[in-house]
Amino acid sequence: MQPPMNNPVPSQPMVPRDSGPLGMLMANDFLFVQQEKSCVEMLTGCIEDQTFEVMTRDGSHALFIAEEDSNMASKLCCANFRPYTMSLRSTQGQTVCSFERPYRFHAPECCCNLQELTCRDASGKAIGRLQQEFELCERLFTVYDANDRAVCTINGPIWRPWTFSIKVNGRKAGQIRKRWGGIRELIGDEDCFTLSYPDMREFPSITPEIRAVLLGALFLIDYIYFERRQQNSGSDDNY
Repeated sequence: MQPPMNNPVPSQPMVPRDSGPLGMLMANDFLFVQQEKSCVEMLTGCIEDQTFEVMTRDGSHALFIAEEDSNMASKLCCANFRPYTMSLRSTQGQTVCSFERPYRFHAPECCCNLQELTCRDASGKAIGRLQQEFELCERLFTVYDANDRAVCTINGPIWRPWTFSIKVNGRKAGQIRKRWGGIRELIGDEDCFTLSYPDMREFPSITPEIRAVLLGALFLIDYIYFERRQQNSGSDDNY
């Protein structure tokens, strides 16, 4: 799949010199994310650790690589609801942050045991988290900062299953969107996404740390809603 090219490329904010690895997330307001499947998984159907390549808007330049770390038992028993730790690294190998998803028993239409994700910086310090909320008419997540203050929400209407709006104080400020991956998705279930970040000049609460949590949210959304149904023990509850 070719990344979308129909929108003009916005001016990129300056990256503070002292911002550390997380400052790399400030350099691009729009990301294109491509899931990478191994040949073994495509040929055998056996679930392996997932890998995602995070690129610039036009897909011409790789920025980060995200790699899952989980054990085989959790893959076999929990499929796409498995717990994992995912590391985000620059293309030079520098650790930017990591995402920790604990195990939560999955019960369809249940208001408890909802999914969550903790984001940690390169030193292991928690810098924010994502919490799934119980809603009947939409898919809803709340993003919290390191002080456990709600910063924004991610809303996905059930009638627009591929689109999730990022809202700050009720205002739409950005978007996570599943894109059609073409023949690669048909053959290998290689999902494609775009992430449009809120403008930090208009929404100063969207710090580099919150940007990291939003990227982690994209990965979690893929696991919950877009991994193939047969990975979830034959259940159709992903959609």
